[in-house]
Amino acid sequence: CRICGILWNLSFNDRNKELIVEEGFLPIIKQSMIIHININNIQDSICCTLYNLSINDRNKGLIVEQGLLSILKQSMITHINNKDVQHKICGTLWNLSVNNRNKELIVEEGFLSLIKQSMITHINNNDVQNSICGTLWNLSFNNRNKVLIVEKGFLLIYEQSMITHIN
Repeated sequence: CRICGILWNLSFNDRNKELIVEEGFLPIIKQSMIIHININNIQDSICCTLYNLSINDRNKGLIVEQGLLSILKQSMITHINNKDVQHKICGTLWNLSVNNRNKELIVEEGFLSLIKQSMITHINNNDVQNSICGTLWNLSFNNRNKVLIVEKGFLLIYEQSMITHIN
């Protein structure tokens, strides 16, 4: 999807991050993700755009308000074996989870189980592990999430990831 690629490229500019959202592209991005849910390269391009857009503090809330968490979750499920899509989604979650309310909503949306599955599936991929650890780092600044992360069995996976990526 060339349009997705164009948005991705445009979203590297700080002002464009704001303008893309202000001009109403989030619903279009969401609809594109839904329509093309099974197409790896489109999901990858769109998630790259969302990753870039989610760097902007104002956009962090708007992305979640526009209902993109649920479609990110569906994309994560559909493309669990695709390291590139997992990396971009987890990177987007990492950015979104800087926002305190988003920390709660990401966990409420059921991402912990998916993050755990992605961490296991892509244990040897440094990029995916880095994005996941960044997301979990941010999520763990919420007291409720701290408990849930441990209850979901992440400690054993952390250990395996640390051993795998010790260097």
